[in-house]
Amino acid sequence: MHEVFIDYLVASVPESEKDIIISGAESIHPIPFFKRGYRDELGKRYYFGHTKTDNAHIVMSGAYMHNSRIVGWRDTDTLRDIIEREGKVKRMDIAITDYVESDFITPECILHEVESGRVHGAMAKYGAKFISSVDDGKVSKAETVYIGDISKRGRKGVFRAYDKGLELGIMRDIITRLELEERGENAHNSAKRAIEGAPLSSIVESRLRFTGERMQRFFVEDSIDTSRGDSLVTENESERMQKRYDWLMTQVAPAVREFVAHEVKNGNGDKRVMAYLRKCGIIDPTAS
Repeated sequence: MHEVFIDYLVASVPESEKDIIISGAESIHPIPFFKRGYRDELGKRYYFGHTKTDNAHIVMSGAYMHNSRIVGWRDTDTLRDIIEREGKVKRMDIAITDYVESDFITPECILHEVESGRVHGAMAKYGAKFISSVDDGKVSKAETVYIGDISKRGRKGVFRAYDKGLELGIMRDIITRLELEERGENAHNSAKRAIEGAPLSSIVESRLRFTGERMQRFFVEDSIDTSRGDSLVTENESERMQKRYDWLMTQVAPAVREFVAHEVKNGNGDKRVMAYLRKCGIIDPTAS
């Protein structure tokens, strides 16, 4: 099973600094080229004071996008709001998250697809670059794979595939994140396509076309809902959430790793593991 959603947005939007202050947004440290910064209760960041524009530079992190979906604001609603206010999308990251199943896709799979000539598009001509990590001093596997011109990432974007489970400290080969990072005109044009009804997965496919059979389910099958969750995680809570995260990684993650390793070793992978992860609330309990 997989999810498809927007994980990061940056936009330049006509915005009243006064209205942002009146709304109760808190003052935060500014970023380079902007003199003042604010953050609202859902985690959206606004920056003002650039010498060459009166527009607000707006940053919408993965946490904000998640929070906005929880309160009923769809990804396309966010994009439409930017475009209809004559704003400009400067960066858009479209994420496909794949969860462990019988045909699970890993970064190694993406690397193999590229090397086998089954990935096409402007980014693909640069080939794939990867970071390797070592398991138990024996097995070297690709941890993160990049497709595109890394040297021009700031202007042209990049595609990446990485082991999300490894990043979270749980275990390898259980969650894979595929991300198309678009910049400039590509990002803005893709935002307009999404508003007009193009599925996010089709936008990814328009930039990188995967012709291998194993990759097709991301582009022809429905993804699971990404708006689940009954609590909002704002960036104001970062310190408290970091403590909770540290506790989970030191107390819970080792037990999860031990259980999954035991199940896989005894041939009880997939179904038993998925059932356990649902029970723990790590994945959507309603997903099939």
